[in-house]
This record gives sequence, structure tokens and C-alpha cells, in this order.
Amino acid sequence: MSACCRGVLLQPKKRVAASCPLVCLYLLAATAFGLRAAEAPAVGTAVDPALSVGPRPAWVEDVAWTLSTGKPPVGVAGEILLADSQDNLTTHGSDFYFHQVVRVLSASAVNAVAHPTNQITPEFERVTWHTLTIHRDGQPMDRLPTTEFKKLQRELALEEQMLTGETTYAAVLSDVRVGDVVETAYTLHYHNPLFDGQLTARHDLGAMYPVRHERIVIHLPEGGPRVRAAFLVPEGTYGLPDALYRIPDLQSALTDESLEPSRLLRWEARDLEAIKFDGNLPGKAFPYWPRLRLTSFMAWSDVVAWAEPLFVFSSPLPDPLPALLKEWQMQPEPEQRLAAAVRWVQNDVRYFALEFGQQRLRPRPLAEVCATRYGDCKDKSLLLVALLRGLGIEAWPTLVSTQWRDRLHRVRPDPNAFNHAVVAYRLGTGPLRWIDPTIKHQQGQAGKWAFPPYRTGLLVRPGQNDLVDIPAAAAAEPTMMTLDRITLVPDSTDATLATEATLTGIDADYFRQRIDSISADERSKGWFNFIARFYRRLEEVEAPVVVDDAGMNKITIRAKYRLPGFVRTDGEQESVVTYAYAIRSILDLPDTRRRQWPYALPSDKFVRHRIEVELPFDMPAQQQPELVRTEGLEFRLERSVVGRRWLLQYDLRVTGDFVAAEHMGRFCDSVEGIMESLGMALQKPAAKAPPSSAAQP
Repeated sequence: MSACCRGVLLQPKKRVAASCPLVCLYLLAATAFGLRAAEAPAVGTAVDPALSVGPRPAWVEDVAWTLSTGKPPVGVAGEILLADSQDNLTTHGSDFYFHQVVRVLSASAVNAVAHPTNQITPEFERVTWHTLTIHRDGQPMDRLPTTEFKKLQRELALEEQMLTGETTYAAVLSDVRVGDVVETAYTLHYHNPLFDGQLTARHDLGAMYPVRHERIVIHLPEGGPRVRAAFLVPEGTYGLPDALYRIPDLQSALTDESLEPSRLLRWEARDLEAIKFDGNLPGKAFPYWPRLRLTSFMAWSDVVAWAEPLFVFSSPLPDPLPALLKEWQMQPEPEQRLAAAVRWVQNDVRYFALEFGQQRLRPRPLAEVCATRYGDCKDKSLLLVALLRGLGIEAWPTLVSTQWRDRLHRVRPDPNAFNHAVVAYRLGTGPLRWIDPTIKHQQGQAGKWAFPPYRTGLLVRPGQNDLVDIPAAAAAEPTMMTLDRITLVPDSTDATLATEATLTGIDADYFRQRIDSISADERSKGWFNFIARFYRRLEEVEAPVVVDDAGMNKITIRAKYRLPGFVRTDGEQESVVTYAYAIRSILDLPDTRRRQWPYALPSDKFVRHRIEVELPFDMPAQQQPELVRTEGLEFRLERSVVGRRWLLQYDLRVTGDFVAAEHMGRFCDSVEGIMESLGMALQKPAAKAPPSSAAQP
């Protein structure tokens, strides 16, 4: 498994396994254990097997650091004097040594360095602390003997239906002051049997503070497998430090110092600028920090060979699967049998992820999944594969990345490139098709279900040598369409707004999942409050009603409102105003015109808002088309007036995943123009003056 385990100032260690992406919410911190170094029986003796205090490993190279001379950097909260990472890789577990020295220049930096933490998976990780020292006025104060580490079982993703089993060891340093220099050093010991025989590591480079000296030293074992080191940087950035965000600069700082029999790689840089982030970053820019990745997986076929033993199941299948298969095999058509298996896995086996230890990567046994009736994406994918094969339908687990998607083609082969699992299947001699078993209540024609835009996947099957492109269904028609009919109330300036929103494809599937836990009253309130942002004097006449056409996978929501004072009068002048709020629901004006990071777009969206208005006055016939093409967007507006009928149709198609930072100025100009056209006013034409009746000469 890769490792990148640093303090809060640098990028903390992350692990990406074949499981669904989830937002982490803090839920629970239960203190169950404390380790006070001074109470340890002997240096290096662990009170808790996952955390101990001891000397640094003998293989670690010493590196000197010095305090800054002169004035500290201006405009930053802290300065990293040294960021030293050293790896000792073996094919049966590896050690990762981290040494960091931070100069505290503000109160916010005090908070950042005063709470050293390690977040680990105890099944295959443990930590040894070596140094915890505060330097003040040139004098070192060793805080390790008096610092108590608390063991916290923080299940950050429980509300998102996930238990990870990760343990946090946290300490609180006392008497940390602005001007102090805080030095920490520890070693992460890692051994996951699933990666025996492989070498892999990762390091995220740079920091939120300026870094005076950063280095990475990687010791490779004698006679170990061949490895490949590569750098990964996000697309679409602008003006970030070349030393960190240009591949040639990164590569030039990486040296191979191997001398047989030892092998050693070294990356080193000095005087690195602080990395600052903009908001609204696209998933394709992940991991955001420049990253050095080292792996012994040379080809995607190596990843397939690694994953195949994980996605296996034994015969006979556990109960109740044999009985279900017998029942479904009575269906006359293969599409019917396919639909029965898919619906059972999607709807009857709820999503819940137990990500303890190896279960981050290995599906749970089918018997356990069936007995508990829950599972994560790996569990549900393997279960569906077993059922489909039992029905005579070819099927394979498939690994995808919800972040990188088709950017996987630019990533070196690595199991950690994926974070989700789905199923590829084939009916008869037909083409490969795809299903995501974690989508609940999915509807539509069997074998033609909508599939999220993951774009690229790796099938776990013998002989699979490369990634596979997952074709997206061409959206000839919008998947989100709103039709507003505005009719006048007789003998009044009021009008009635009858709105009808239609969702199809994956948008319908996602909406169906959302409303599953929302009451009709909540739905009515949310719908009203959104439209009332644009029609301020809104009154509900008929609450929203949802009609679900399961066969066509189409959801229609209808509601009716009153628009008091819709016809505006000013003397003899009359006017009406409309607003295309459906376009506004997915498009917003960026709050940063000047950026260094790409700006995320709601990719793969095609939205239409049609407005039909009954006018209180006659208008001459006219037609006004408008087309705007800009980075990642295509916008079309068609306006026409015939007599007392005013028609407006807005189409917005998102054609990209993000806007590159250097194009933000032009993009913002285009969006400003689009936003101005969403609210349209039509005014009664002025009456023509009567012809002149001047006297004849």
C-alpha cells in the first residue's frame, strides 16, 4: 500500500481503496486509552501495540537543519524548516520515517502544530515516536517523555454508512508559543499481506507553508522487483510554483543513487513556495498536491492479476441465492432474469461499508453479505457477478475512479488509482454493458440502465491487459427539462405558473434516491423556496406531485403557483418578467475571476428550461436566437413572440469537467452574459403617434 503520512501542515496520509467515495463527517471521539511516554517500562516498549516510543531506525540518514536568520517570511502563518521523509521498502512490509521541523509564526500555526496525531489502521499499521521537541530561544525542550497520546476511535464516515476501524492517536502539547520551533519525528510501520511481493509508496509534495528544505529518500530492497517512479500533478492550474507543478522540474530533482547491491532514490528541493488553494476544485485535480508515486505494478495486467484473487467466490452459493436463482430462471427472457438479479442486489441488500483492515480492498464473503443483507460497492459487485453467472450471464467486477474517471489513462498502473467497484456484463453476444449495484431504486429498460459517467474502468478477468473505455449515452435530449406555463388571471395583474420538471436517465435515478428519505412537506417547502428566489411574491396553489414512470425511467414533478402582480404597470406601460431558474440551479457566477486552480463544472449535464407566457398585450412577431460557447459550456437561447404568446427556450449543455485557471476571465465574462439573459422582461410596445394633420398651403 502506498504511504504518505505527515503532520497537519503537509498532506496527511490518505488511502484509496476500491470502495465508494464518501464525505467524512465527524461523529464520535471516544477516549479509551492513553500512552504517557514517561510511564513506559523502557524506551521502545509498547504499552499499546500500535503506538510506542523508541529510537529512530538505524537505516535513517541524518539531516541537519538550522534556524532562520533575519526576518521571517511575510504573510504566512508558519515556515517549514525541514520536511524529511525516508522509506525503507520491502516486499513483506515497509517502514516510513517522517521528520518535520516547523517554525511557528502565528496563533493559527500554534493550533496546527500543538496537536500531533497519527491516524492508522491497527490491523497492519503501527507507529513509533522518536522526537517531540520544542526549541525556544535556541534551547531544546524534550516534550516526548511528558506527552500523553490518547487513543480515539473516530468513525468519521458513520453517517455516510461506513465504518473504517481506523484509530487516531492524538496528543495536546502544552505551552506552545509564537516564535517556537516544533520538531517531530516518527516511523510508520506498515504491513498489509495483500501487498506482499509488491513495492509501493507515495508522497505528496509541498505544504501550506513555505518549505525551506524538503527531501524524500527511498531505500529499495536488494533483489526486489523492478519499480517505476512517476509524478502526478493536476491539470488546468496556472501560476503555481514550477518546482512543484511542472513534471520536468520535478523529474530533474529525482536522482537514482543505486549502487549494487543497494538501491536508493532521492528527491530534494529547497525554498518551496507555500501552496494555496482556491475553492470549487474539480475531482480530476485530485490529489491536488503534486505527488510522487512509486510502484512495482508495471502494467494494468499486473493490477488485474493482483485483484483477481480478491474477487472470488466458492460454490455452492450461500442461502438464499440458490432459491432465488431457481425462481428467476423461470422467467422466459434473459432481460427479465437480469432485471430480477439487479433489483435484488440494488434494493434488498442495503449499502453499508465495513472497511476494517483488509476489507478496504477485499470483498466480504458472500455468505456474510447475504446473512447481514448489507455490503459496500465491492461486496455488492461480487454478489451481483455471482448471481449473473448463476443465470448464465457473463459478468465481471470492474474497478473505476469517481474522481479521475478517464484521466486514469494518464495514471501509472496502481490498485490505489481506483475508489469504486461496479459490474460489467454481456447479454448473449451483445456488447459490454455496465451497472452500478450501489444505486438504489434504479429503473428503466432491463439491460439499458443509465450508468454514471465513470468513463473508464478495469475489468477484473483473466487476460485483461488494459483499461476499458465506458461509452456514455449520447444525450440528444436533455436529462433535466422544466416547462413553465404562465397564464393570466382574468381581471387581474396576477398570473398562474404551472411548472413541470422532467428527469430522465441517471438524473432520474439520483432523484429517486434523494426523495426516498424526504417527506412530501419537505419537498414542497424546498421546491417553493427555490422558485421564490426568482419570483418573490409566490403563492402555492398545488403542492408538487411526483409521477414515476419506472419503465421509461422518467420522473415528472408538477406544481402550480400564483404570481401576484405578474403584470407590472407604470402609467400606460405594461411589462412582464420571467426567469429560467432551472438553468440557475446548476450554473452560478464564479466568485473568483483570478485563480491558480481549475474551476469545477457540473459535468455531463444537459438542461432545458422552456417558458410559455400568455401576454396581456399584442406584440409584433419576432424571433431572436442566441448562442454562447465558452470553456466547458454551450448555451442556447431561442426567443419568439407571436401575437400574445411569448416563448423562451434555454438550453445549457456542460461539455467539460472544469475550466482551466488561465481561461477564467473569458469564462466569467460568458457566464455573466448567460446570467443576465436568464431573467427576461418584455414591455408593451408604445402606441404609434397619429398622423400629422398640418394645414395645406
